Amino acid sequence: MPARTRLADDIDAFLAALWRLNYSLSKQITPLLEAEHNLDLRLLLILRAVRYGVVHPSGLADALQLPASLVSRYLEALARRGLIERCADPHDSRRVRIHLTADGERVTTNASHTLLTTLGLRLAALPPEERAAFLRALVHLSEVPLEG
Repeated sequence: MPARTRLADDIDAFLAALWRLNYSLSKQITPLLEAEHNLDLRLLLILRAVRYGVVHPSGLADALQLPASLVSRYLEALARRGLIERCADPHDSRRVRIHLTADGERVTTNASHTLLTTLGLRLAALPPEERAAFLRALVHLSEVPLEG
């Protein structure tokens, strides 16, 4: 058996921690969002992106790294629930703009508060300097292109 390297050990530790964190967060957050707001995290992330200025379906697909066809299905579900409206872009009639309805604003605010209270407790467990370093590293890792 070949000798293990420090990088191999780090990869194992990273994957195990990422798996545990993802699993525990989904077990905690998913039921809360569904019970309290009738949403899943994917729909909430779309609502939040629209709230913060991503107003075109293609922009949502890029921002959330989702296929355009999947974003379209999610937007249709949100529109059926009356949480978003689609209209022609006043600067380019070939494009559609998305905006939150009043109900969409309310649901986004309330569900975001649920995230704040649940995720906030976890992030608050880290001292501010460690939290900032962790978030910088996480963002950096998410932006590193995969080779090969």
